[in-house]
Amino acid sequence: MIRIMLTDFNPDITNFYKGFLKATFPSVRIAATLHESSEDKFFDTVKSKKPDLIIMDIWFFGMSGLRIISDMRIRYPNVKMLIIGGLDDHDYLRAAMERGAGDYLYKPIKNRELEMCLERMMRIFADMESKRQENAQILREYEQNTALFRDRFLINLLEGVLIDSDEIQESMEYFGMSLKAPYAVFTLRIDHFKTIITNLTEKEKHMLIYRVYYAAQQYLDANELGYTFINSFNSISCIVGGHGDVNALWNICSEIKDNVEGKTEMSITIGLGRAVELLSDVNISAKEADAALRYRYLMGYNTVIPIEFVEPANHISYSYPTRKEDLLVYTAVTGEFEYAKILLEQILQTLESANGLPQRLLPKIVMNIVIAISRYASEQQMDVEARFREFFDLGVILSISTIDEARSYMQQGLQSFCAYVVSLRKAKADNMVSLVINHINNNYYEDLSVEKFALELRTTPEYLDKNFRDALKVSVSGHITNVRIAKAKEILRAENVEDDVVAARVGYRDVRVFRSVFRRREGMTAAEYSRTRH
Repeated sequence: MIRIMLTDFNPDITNFYKGFLKATFPSVRIAATLHESSEDKFFDTVKSKKPDLIIMDIWFFGMSGLRIISDMRIRYPNVKMLIIGGLDDHDYLRAAMERGAGDYLYKPIKNRELEMCLERMMRIFADMESKRQENAQILREYEQNTALFRDRFLINLLEGVLIDSDEIQESMEYFGMSLKAPYAVFTLRIDHFKTIITNLTEKEKHMLIYRVYYAAQQYLDANELGYTFINSFNSISCIVGGHGDVNALWNICSEIKDNVEGKTEMSITIGLGRAVELLSDVNISAKEADAALRYRYLMGYNTVIPIEFVEPANHISYSYPTRKEDLLVYTAVTGEFEYAKILLEQILQTLESANGLPQRLLPKIVMNIVIAISRYASEQQMDVEARFREFFDLGVILSISTIDEARSYMQQGLQSFCAYVVSLRKAKADNMVSLVINHINNNYYEDLSVEKFALELRTTPEYLDKNFRDALKVSVSGHITNVRIAKAKEILRAENVEDDVVAARVGYRDVRVFRSVFRRREGMTAAEYSRTRH
C-alpha cells in the first residue's frame, strides 16, 4: 500500500487530490495533509506518518523549497516527492529534480497528466520493493558467504593494502578473529605442481589445493594458532600469532607440513617470514615468506625454509612501500604536486626507519622513481621528453647521499614537473572549450548537450563543465541557452514570426520551455519583445 502526504496552502487543492486519488488509485492511502509551511512540522509529520510519496507545490516553502527537497533526499532517501509548479518555474522544477525530487507537473494540473505521473511513481515504488527483496536475498547470501570476505580481508592485509591499525582491528573483530602479537606469515606451495596437474580436470585442480588448505586450517584451528586462505592453484598463506621465536615457528610449520603430507600424500615446501609486532606490518612477513620459497631450489623441496636461514635481516626490500611509489609516479604525471609531495615524504620516512642504507642505494631509488615518471609520461603520450632534464638532472641524482638531499631535490623537481603538466592540461582544456564554443555558435539549433560533447571529446561531462565554468563563468548548458536566446532575439527583431517558429529555429523542441526561459531572461514574452522591436 502506497502512503501519500499532501502539502498545499489551499485546502481545495488537497481535497482535489484526495478525491482524484480515491477515484483513480483506490489502493493508495492519504497518510497526512499539511497546509502550514512549517519546516519542523513538515519533518515531524514525515517522521511520524512515514509517507512513501509527498505531493508538494514548489513554492510551499518559498525560497527554501530546494533546500527542503535536498534535506529530504538525505534524511529520507526512500520517500519520493512530486513537485507542482507553473511553466515559469521550469528551471526551478528542473533544479528540484537534480536535488532529489521524483517528478514534476505544470499547473494547471490536468487529470490525465496527474494520472500518468502517479502511474510512473507507482512503477518506481514497485521497482523499489523489488530491489528491497533483492537486497534481502543478497544479505542472506552474504551472511552465508562471509568467509569470502574474510579471505579478501586477509589477502589485503598480507598484500599491504590495509595499513590503518584501527581499521584492521575492527575487521578482525567483525570476522571473529583473534591473534596475539607477535605475528608471522608462512606460505605453503605444492611441489612440482605443473607436473602433477598435467592430466587433472579443473575441478581436480581446485580440490588439490583445497585439500592442502583444509589440512593446514584444521591444524591451526586445533591449536588455536591462526588463519589461512588460498592464494592460487598451488599456494596458500597462513598468519599465526603469539610466537616470535624462529625455532617455535619452524616447529609449527614442520608439524603442518607433516600433517598436510600425511593427509594429502603431496610434497609441499613452506616459506616462513620473520615475526612482526604490528598487524599492519604482516605484509612484510608475507613478502619474506614468498622470498624464502624462492630458495627451495637451493635448500631442497618438501622442507621448511625460514627467511632467516637464507637472507640477513632486510629492512628495505620487504618494507619498501612499492604501492606508494607507483602512486607517486601516477600522481606526478597527473600534475598533483601536493599529493605527490605527501607520498614522497612517506617513502623517505620508510627509508629513514631502515637505520642506515647501503652505500649508493638512495640515488638508485630516486633514479628509479624519476625513470618511472618519465616512462609513464611517455606511455600517456605527453610531450615532456624534450624538457624532462630541466626537471630532473640524472647527473645530480647520482650525487645524492642523504635523505634530506633526496627530499629537497625531489620536491623541487616534482613541483616544476607538475606545474608543467598542469600547463599542458590547461592548454588541452582551453582547446576543448574552444571547440565546444564554436560548435554551439554554429549549430545552436541542433540537439545539444554537455553529455554529447563529452562523449565526442572523450572526457566526462563534469570535467568539461568545470573547464567551461573556469573559462566563461557559465556551464555548457548555460552557454547553449545564452546563444539560443540571443539568436531568438535576432530573429524577433528581423522578422514577424510566431514564438513557436522561433523556438524550433533556435533548437527548442518544446515551445513551453522556450517561452519560460525567454520570459525569465528578458522579463517579457517573445511576442512582447517582438512588438517592442517593430
